Amino acid sequence: MDTAIEKIEALTPERGRGKRQITDEEQLTAAIDKVLKEQGISAELLDIDYEKQVEKQTKYVGKGRGSENRAKIVTKKVRFSINSVTKNIDAIDKAKERLGWKAFVTSSSLDKMSLSEAVINYRHEYRIERVFNRMKSRLKLEPCFVICPEQITGMTNLLSLGVRVLTLIEYVVRSSLQHDEATLPDLHQ
Repeated sequence: MDTAIEKIEALTPERGRGKRQITDEEQLTAAIDKVLKEQGISAELLDIDYEKQVEKQTKYVGKGRGSENRAKIVTKKVRFSINSVTKNIDAIDKAKERLGWKAFVTSSSLDKMSLSEAVINYRHEYRIERVFNRMKSRLKLEPCFVICPEQITGMTNLLSLGVRVLTLIEYVVRSSLQHDEATLPDLHQ
């Protein structure tokens, strides 16, 4: 969110040579929306205060010195300036309350399985991602330099065999612990 705040504040730089100014309110709101969309932030999470600045400049028509009766032209230079970008704490807190929810769907009726049992069963389900996680973390499957493509295939097959053995050992230990009704301290199951 801090990156979005910095990018929004950078939309309206101070006047100076080579610094493009935003002169239209629609252009400013479009630029703000673009930054919010790029950063994945909802517009109500930030309070953006901007103002329209008008600089008037009076010039005399024609060449020479001016006088009271001489015709004048007033030119206006309009620019928008972002005064402040602050976090809307109430909206952020409400958005945080909605985060982290999971939906559990089952075909089992409530009398067969309670909500807590359904959550426990979901947590103990087999997940294919665990296999790849083990390959990367425990067996250290990392990018490596090889000359032949067969080396990649062989290494992956060897590591997948290692993961299968590791999974089989884990299954045998878990089932024997359940059969003996024993637990290992400090072991996450």
